[in-house]
Amino acid sequence: MTRGRPGPWRLDRRGASSLEFALVALPLLLLVLGGMELARYAAATNSLRTVTDEAVRAATLRGSANLVAGRAACNGLGAGSSLLGESPRTYTLRRQDLTLVIDSCTTNGAVTTVGMTTRYSHRFLFTLLAPSSGTFVETAVATFH
Repeated sequence: MTRGRPGPWRLDRRGASSLEFALVALPLLLLVLGGMELARYAAATNSLRTVTDEAVRAATLRGSANLVAGRAACNGLGAGSSLLGESPRTYTLRRQDLTLVIDSCTTNGAVTTVGMTTRYSHRFLFTLLAPSSGTFVETAVATFH
């Protein structure tokens, strides 16, 4: 006994599942890969903020140590100096792509302000519709007395 319409106009449903899978697989794959790339982006951004927070802490500690030792608070914290020697935790960031620079250090009375910029060159894994890399920039200001 045959199903469907009788005769030569009967619908042949063989291969319908394969066609449906082929139509759904590419959007599903793009959705999964996009989610992975978004997670990497969020992890890199969060790690960059953590590195910047640690740099602010290191600058504050170094400036306070200078004051305790009787030196100027900005000694070793001038414009262009780097805090990467302090070994920040960079679990998800490639250290060779990370730069941290102190932009300014000023003392006004008993208050010292240190400005810094952290940059990270992020490489995207899946560059179907986006550029292959981007630079994340995080700025911070530390104030202590």
